[in-house]
Amino acid sequence: MVPPVRFLAYLTLLGSVHSLAGSPVADGIALPHVSSMSITTNPGRGSRHRVLLVDDEPDIVYLLKHLLEGAGFDVYETTSGREAIEMATRDGQHAFGVVVLDVTMPDIDGVRVAAELRACDGCRRTQIVFHTALDETHVRSRFPGYDAFLAKPVQGSELVECVSRLAASPRGH
Repeated sequence: MVPPVRFLAYLTLLGSVHSLAGSPVADGIALPHVSSMSITTNPGRGSRHRVLLVDDEPDIVYLLKHLLEGAGFDVYETTSGREAIEMATRDGQHAFGVVVLDVTMPDIDGVRVAAELRACDGCRRTQIVFHTALDETHVRSRFPGYDAFLAKPVQGSELVECVSRLAASPRGH
């Protein structure tokens, strides 16, 4: 579970959510685990584009997944860079239009995952969004071939808008 202070920062993802499990969101209160949250978004916006969400923090994955699903995306998730590579390159098929990728992960970092995806014939058109607390200049110096960058914590509307824009204009078109 994400520590309460960090969790409060991620409430910016929710934009219009004003309560959790019936309690007002405010500093100093005990927050429930994210599985008890209700998230309201705009169904149908993503037109069922397939998105792979990769972050080593399960609670962050939960929030991002529900935001994107609420916007109409077909979201697959993992907390492992290694599993992300396997999921995206399985059968050499172009399975995901967009990959939202954390950079700092314990097994394989997001920069290496992105490089593996770009090296795979079936994934070269996959759009890569780095979602990280690291500075964009640092990320760009290690992997300039990403399609978008979102600094953590991200506004929910910013995430949905970014993924929608990229899904609507596939790489290489």
